[in-house]
Amino acid sequence: MALSLRQFTRMLSASEVMSTDEVRAYLNRIPEGTRPENGEELARALVRDRKLTAWQAQQIYSGKGKSLVLGNYVLLDQLGQGGMGTVFKAEHRRMKRIVALKTLSDEITRTPDLLARFQREVQAAARLEHPHVVAAYDADQAGETHFLVMQYVAGDDLATLVKKKGPLPFDEAVDCIIQAARGLEYAHLKGVIHRDIKPSNLLLSRDGTVKVLDMGLARIEGDDATFSDLTGSGAVMGTVDYMAPEQAEDSHRSDTRADIYSLGCSLFFLLTGKATYPGKTMMQKLVAHREAPLPSLSEAAGVSRQADAVFRRMIAKNPDERFQSMSELIAELERVRSPAAAASPGSVISEDSRLNEFLASIEPGMSATATHRPVRQQSSRSSAAQTPTVLVGSAVLDTEPTRLTNEPEAFSLRTHSGRRGGSGGGMRNWLLWGGGFLALLLLGGIIIKITNRDGSTTTIKLPEGAGVTVEKDGKTLASVPAETESTPNYALDFDGKGSPIVVASVPTNAMSQFTLEARVAYDGSLDTQICYWAPVVQLRIQEETGKYQLIAHPSEGGQRQVFSDDAVAPRDTDHVAIVWDGAELSMYVDGVRQSQTLKIAAFREHPGGKLYVGGSYNAEKVWSGHFDGRIDELRISTTARYKLNFTPARRFEPDQQTRALYHFDDATGGLATDSSGNGYDGLVENARWVQVDDELNVIGNGAEPASAEESR
Repeated sequence: MALSLRQFTRMLSASEVMSTDEVRAYLNRIPEGTRPENGEELARALVRDRKLTAWQAQQIYSGKGKSLVLGNYVLLDQLGQGGMGTVFKAEHRRMKRIVALKTLSDEITRTPDLLARFQREVQAAARLEHPHVVAAYDADQAGETHFLVMQYVAGDDLATLVKKKGPLPFDEAVDCIIQAARGLEYAHLKGVIHRDIKPSNLLLSRDGTVKVLDMGLARIEGDDATFSDLTGSGAVMGTVDYMAPEQAEDSHRSDTRADIYSLGCSLFFLLTGKATYPGKTMMQKLVAHREAPLPSLSEAAGVSRQADAVFRRMIAKNPDERFQSMSELIAELERVRSPAAAASPGSVISEDSRLNEFLASIEPGMSATATHRPVRQQSSRSSAAQTPTVLVGSAVLDTEPTRLTNEPEAFSLRTHSGRRGGSGGGMRNWLLWGGGFLALLLLGGIIIKITNRDGSTTTIKLPEGAGVTVEKDGKTLASVPAETESTPNYALDFDGKGSPIVVASVPTNAMSQFTLEARVAYDGSLDTQICYWAPVVQLRIQEETGKYQLIAHPSEGGQRQVFSDDAVAPRDTDHVAIVWDGAELSMYVDGVRQSQTLKIAAFREHPGGKLYVGGSYNAEKVWSGHFDGRIDELRISTTARYKLNFTPARRFEPDQQTRALYHFDDATGGLATDSSGNGYDGLVENARWVQVDDELNVIGNGAEPASAEESR
């Protein structure tokens, strides 16, 4: 969904990547008339001006910004994810050094043995400092998150390189293996055996340097056996396609020669693009490594009989028949490769493609989750330009870069439905191209342009509201449905004087958690009550501070309160959520968790609890705190819906945890319908129905509600 400027600024400030003052100073430097008017425009501008990375903007926009800072490190991008955790590109805040930061997953952190494995990786990495080993800089813990900080290598791992380019030429492949062997030779001298050598753990930098990555399974010789091999004798640790037979039988007994075997399997993959021993199951592969005849590289281009003999010795099933050291292996590989062998070329990630992908992903009506696809710069040998297919708007296009020809390449299209209502006239502002097909989906309709074989262009303009489907060979490649007439969106408008909507009964019992949330826009009158779910919680705007005030009534009696971080801005629309997880009560404003919270173990329970919206009774049972503004959506749930920052929905939907739900779309009469199906309809007095846009600005009137007596 589209975020307002204030919503995105709040989420950005909460991320700690930029402070509110820094954002304000940035905006002030932009000439008036060209300043961003909403969150999307601000995100675009910050990415273009390199104040944020595309990934950071995506995370903040989707409500995940609070995870962007770990200790002294700011996360810039996600590089990969595996069973142990996630690897990020990050920057040290003071040193400004770019690093790779590996975090442990929650599951690993909660498992003592696996946490000990991570600590072992830290110790193994700390022993090694070599040009062909990824250096370890730091290890730390931020809150519950454990992380290892390593050297950042710009480039691809060898597995990715082969998937992109296909099998490597012989000399390039051998050069990569020799470089990896030099790093392992050094590690072995330091008493570290890797035990998980494979192409994906060999990084190729842009200058052609190969570095060994990931000491997660490393065994440190001379350490206590219980620590150095967590699962003890008999455990199988490693990756089956590259695992030596003796390592599969007992990882604890494998030695440096297991790394030589894994390098041999990696060489086979680099030259063929295939696993050394194919098999459908893990067991079939394990048996093949132990019993199947040795494969040959004779079919790979440029491989001599001498080189094939070196390869076969690397993967000998008996460790005694292999090379006995990395030094011996390096000497033989140097002998069989061409004297003038060149270093392997690295791949380059196009930052422009990352920016385009981000800008395509943050349109309204969709989750702002983008994927990262590296794009190598085009080789001078290529005769056709490679252009990534791009989609801007409420849809996502999944495709690798396509070669522009006279026919479109196959691709997939997912459309995402936005909320109904709003200001009418759905969001249709998309751009799609691939092959010789170009479609502009604009507010006024759809224009299709097709490039013919002779270079001429055929233009087709579809009627307004029509849909479009692209097919190739009987398969649907893309489809945009016809527009349906939007449903007007209504809200309740309160004038700050009259009595509120009164819901007869919304019980507060039988709950171990709850969430109360609403979309509100107030017009400036302070010391006003938004809602009171008696006898549990109240949400107000306090006169003294101008902030949201959350008042709780715990079961032990009395009342406790917290405030929002910032004052409420008049005529802005906010999503405010009150969340109790059974132990802690917190408040979210526009999806950002506020800093003040309350520890509360239990609330008062009452089967006849009442919900007052737009005001409440004071101690003398007189209506007070009349709300001045509009309320569009309100939902009460019997679960803690939010635990991290999030992107608020414009329209709430019912589910099994919904106790009461009010869209306030009735538009007429004195009854506010409960859409949860539980029948907690509310009576409306002295408020009026109004038609509103997405920001709760009044764009039309509904009928004046009937009195409560008439509704009864």
